[in-house]
Amino acid sequence: MSSLPRIARFLVNLLIPQRAVIFLACLIGAFSAFLNGIGVSLIVPVILMLWGQGDGSLALPGFLAHIVQLFSGLIPEHSAAGLVVVVLMAILLCNIARFTHAALSQRVNFRVSCELRHKVIDALLTAEMAYHDCQHAGEQFNRISPEVSYTSHAAGSAVLGLEKAMTAAVMLALLFYISWELTLLSLVALALIAGVHLILNSTVQEMGKRFYVTSRNSYRSLVEALNGIRLIKSFNYEKKELAKLTQAFEENERTLFHYRLYLGAAGPLNDLLAVFALIAMAYFGRIFVIGENPALSAWLLTYLIILVRLLPELSDLHRIRTSLLHGWAGVSDLLDFLELHEQQGRQRSGTIPFCGLRKGIAFENVSFSFHDRLDAAVEGVQFFLPRGGTVALVGESGSGKSTIGDLLAGFYQPDRGRILVDGTDLRDIDRQSWLAGLGIVSQDVFLFHETIYSNIAYARPGATTAEIEAALHGAHAMDLIKSLPEGLETVVGDRGVRLSGGERQRIAIARALLHNPEILILDEVMSALDPLAEQKVQEALRSLCTQRTVLLIAHRLSSLRDADHVLVFQHGRIVESGSPPDLLKRGRYYRDLHAAFVRQSDS
Repeated sequence: MSSLPRIARFLVNLLIPQRAVIFLACLIGAFSAFLNGIGVSLIVPVILMLWGQGDGSLALPGFLAHIVQLFSGLIPEHSAAGLVVVVLMAILLCNIARFTHAALSQRVNFRVSCELRHKVIDALLTAEMAYHDCQHAGEQFNRISPEVSYTSHAAGSAVLGLEKAMTAAVMLALLFYISWELTLLSLVALALIAGVHLILNSTVQEMGKRFYVTSRNSYRSLVEALNGIRLIKSFNYEKKELAKLTQAFEENERTLFHYRLYLGAAGPLNDLLAVFALIAMAYFGRIFVIGENPALSAWLLTYLIILVRLLPELSDLHRIRTSLLHGWAGVSDLLDFLELHEQQGRQRSGTIPFCGLRKGIAFENVSFSFHDRLDAAVEGVQFFLPRGGTVALVGESGSGKSTIGDLLAGFYQPDRGRILVDGTDLRDIDRQSWLAGLGIVSQDVFLFHETIYSNIAYARPGATTAEIEAALHGAHAMDLIKSLPEGLETVVGDRGVRLSGGERQRIAIARALLHNPEILILDEVMSALDPLAEQKVQEALRSLCTQRTVLLIAHRLSSLRDADHVLVFQHGRIVESGSPPDLLKRGRYYRDLHAAFVRQSDS
């Protein structure tokens, strides 16, 4: 399907839930167009009555001529005054109707924007992790803000255009009634104007695409710079990044400047062509109308006034079309994203509720590859994690340890093999109930730009202060809270920047304790901590791991003292397994890791 019908169908589907409002807007638009036609048509008869030169009713359709003739039977002063009242009431009611129609159009815009933004955010939050691995944060921001705005504006503009189109249709019908010959000539002139606009529109559409791309790239660069502000400052690259961002935004503004230039040129050109059309119609009207009957000059005057009123409506329709073309690229990209999400679906979830671990978790010949990598992240992994036990994964960086944790959390699905929870495939277990029984603490702790209280309570909204303090005691973090002037109400900054690494880890452990999971995944929790912070976190972890099933992913072998079983990974495979003392005796890879760890500790 070509892009135009595809996008048109997308916009129609967005408008279907608003069909009641749109139907009401159409009725009001038709009423407005009808009143507009009455008001414009009666202007010449009013002028002629005021000048005492007849009523001009010959140039009007039957029902309008009948209205004029009703008033023309009165004395001149009363007939003119009565007709003026009719014209003013028609124009007043027409403008009230137009305002109501515009308000309904904005309501459609508002509702479509809210529902579409909800749909996009829902799609982003429920997309598979594989999708997020390939996306830039700036691109995601673009989905939620500019692209949704372009699309909702397009939907609202379509409704607004209905009233313009109906008014133009009424005006054209009046013109055909007055003189079909002149109207055919008018249509030829309007077709020439439309041809010029089409040439301009192709350039405007191309510029709209270019502006969308430059806008997306500039904001993506800005988001990236803000996320990497520490790196930028550490290299003293503020001026370099400023120059880069300035260039990106200047390119964006330059494209917008040229786009507005073209729009600015369209207005005067439109006025020039409109004046040309009016002069041409006046000339041909002299030939076709006045040449045959000089008394019909009022007829021609009525025709020209209606034509003058028609041209702005056509200009508004052109402006709506131009604004749609400007945002076409954003609408198309948003549609591509939503279609991709529809094809891939939400993060998969089974239907069997997880009601607690009875025996344990088994990895059976599990293999997994990231979509952009040729080599497997893990290959043929097979082990058993018993209920209440602790299995540790060790190995070099990139050996597949964290991938095992991500597979157990359900962030990714195995390419081959399966993960069994008490004999049930993890893919068949309800995701929500599974995650309710699972806790994850990783090296890269994420804290919201909120208070410590809010960050811990995120695990269980509605938790009491006493419960949060109990979790902090268990995480050995109450000394931290007491040292802060604002205590639990201390705002931690973006990603917890106001806290040290060890402090962030203990807050994360307190959050996990409040969540009270049955199964724990600890992913390199202490790899970036100093010895003192490591000791405090180690104490917190002992509280956390008590009577829980633990998958421990370790970089520092000092954290293995409580492990029941150790799996040594290399290149995505398990190369050795056993208890820590056993592996020290017979394990070649483990002994090498242990020796390297001892040398690092000694140094």
